[in-house]
Amino acid sequence: MGHEFGIPVIFSPVAHPELNPIEEIWAYVKNIVLSRNGLADYQDEAGFNMRDVKKHVLHAMSQITAALWGHVEDDVIKREQAYLDLADQDTDRADSDGEQEFDEALTGYKHRVYNL
Repeated sequence: MGHEFGIPVIFSPVAHPELNPIEEIWAYVKNIVLSRNGLADYQDEAGFNMRDVKKHVLHAMSQITAALWGHVEDDVIKREQAYLDLADQDTDRADSDGEQEFDEALTGYKHRVYNL
């Protein structure tokens, strides 16, 4: 659906939240909520005030700027490139059958992520 509106669709690898920017944004929100609600309240459910949590979540969400998103995306791209570099090194050591299969998978991944 995103392609219909000119929005690139990026698929995140399964079980790699460090490659998904929204995971870092949620961590940012949760850290603000914890710091504003008090860590002791979080650990002691009886002291956990949901009305205040909602207020803190809304505050944290208001702190998410385009600059923050850009910073998080830049970090994710660096991590992704590090993984791809490691994969390229592993490809150099793989046998020819495994190397071809891996190269095809990596090319498919790059195509889905970067529309290459």
